[in-house]
Amino acid sequence: MKNLKLKIVSSLIALSILVPSTLVRADELNASTGKLKNLVEKKAQVISNIEKRKEYKTLISSKKDIIKQNHETNQALRKEILSKKEQVKTLLKGIKGNKGQITSENLSKIESQLDSIKTQLSSLSSTSGTIKTSFKTIKDDFKSKNYDPIEGELNNIISIQNKRTDLLKQLNDAMSSLITTVQNSTSSNTSS
Repeated sequence: MKNLKLKIVSSLIALSILVPSTLVRADELNASTGKLKNLVEKKAQVISNIEKRKEYKTLISSKKDIIKQNHETNQALRKEILSKKEQVKTLLKGIKGNKGQITSENLSKIESQLDSIKTQLSSLSSTSGTIKTSFKTIKDDFKSKNYDPIEGELNNIISIQNKRTDLLKQLNDAMSSLITTVQNSTSSNTSS
């Protein structure tokens, strides 16, 4: 019986040592499993971000082309307007140099066209800087991997560019009209 008691006590001692160590290993296994789940989730998120970036690049490539084309169109219109501005200056210097007289009717036409040009210039300047702000927003969104609002910002840039193109075309037409009016007013005075 002594032997039996000794065997039972030694068995209990052995069990008391083994059971906690088994529980500790189970906790370690659970912690490792949790870390593994986190790694799998992070990898899935990285793959998702890569897929979003690919979708983003294909989606915006056509919008980038539109933006580039609009920019080139606006640059060409600006150059044309600048050349017409120089032409108007030359015509006005010619009038001053020849001491040509302009009728009050022609003068009022010229003044109304100049007022129209000033209005168009102020409308044009109201859109200044908004495209740069949108590009900065796009850059920040891209850095933070927030691809969803980028398409909206690109559409915003395109609409601003289209508005500027329309305003530049109107300004170009107004400058052409002013040149014609000044030329007609000087030619009618020289023929009188």
